Amino acid sequence: MTKKGIKMIKSNKIKLQLLLVFIVIIMVWLISNQNQKPNIDSSIQDYVAELKRPENLEETKILIPAITNMVMDADSDVLSGTTLFNPAGNPCYFQFTIVLEDGITIFESQLVPPGKGISEAKLNRIIKEGTYDVIIRITSYDLNDHENEFNGGEIKSVLRALG
Repeated sequence: MTKKGIKMIKSNKIKLQLLLVFIVIIMVWLISNQNQKPNIDSSIQDYVAELKRPENLEETKILIPAITNMVMDADSDVLSGTTLFNPAGNPCYFQFTIVLEDGITIFESQLVPPGKGISEAKLNRIIKEGTYDVIIRITSYDLNDHENEFNGGEIKSVLRALG
C-alpha cells in the first residue's frame, strides 16, 4: 500500500471517529432535554373556579385557593369530594401536598397548570372514618422554567372521611 493510501485510511478513520463523537453528543443532548418537560399531573382536568382574579391584581401575583374543608368517603384512598386547583391566570404551576397533623404525607401531586384541577386525588393510604386536621402545602413553579421554584403557601384544613 502506498503512503497516499495509508494517509487516506487514517483521514477516514479520524472523520469517522469525529462523526461518532458528534452523534453521541447529539443523543446525550436529546435525552437530557426530554427530561426537561414539566411533569404535569395525569389526573388534571379543566377547572373553572368561583375564585376570580381581581382586575387590579398584578399579573405576577399568585392566587392561592383557600381549601379549608375537604370531604371524602371513609375507608377509601381517593379524595373525590374536593378539587385541588390552580386558579386560571396564575403565572405558575402548582404542586399540592397534603400532610396529616402528625407529619405523614398522604398525597403529593405532580404539576398542575393554571385553570386546571385534580378532582380525584389518589391518596397513599386508606383513610378511616373521622375528622383529621391537615395541612395543604402549595408549592409554585415558573411556567417557563418548571424547575424554578417560587414561593408557596400552607393552608390549614380539615379532612372529613364520612362513612
